[in-house]
Amino acid sequence: SDLGIPVPEDVNPIFMKVHQDIKARYWLKMIIEKDPKKLDGLWADFVAEAKKAGSDKVVAAYQKYYDEHVK
Repeated sequence: SDLGIPVPEDVNPIFMKVHQDIKARYWLKMIIEKDPKKLDGLWADFVAEAKKAGSDKVVAAYQKYYDEHVK
């Protein structure tokens, strides 16, 4: 998988969408934004889009791997 850990097949496309599409649209804007209120808004939009795309499944996959192999 592109996550660097074994994950269910349905998780990798979600990771790729969040990482390549959604993050790509927001990351530079967040880095260069000087107004904290606008930055908070950009972050909220990024998180909302990522969650809408299914990022909770990606987080769950990382958490499962951590619980089983790192703890």
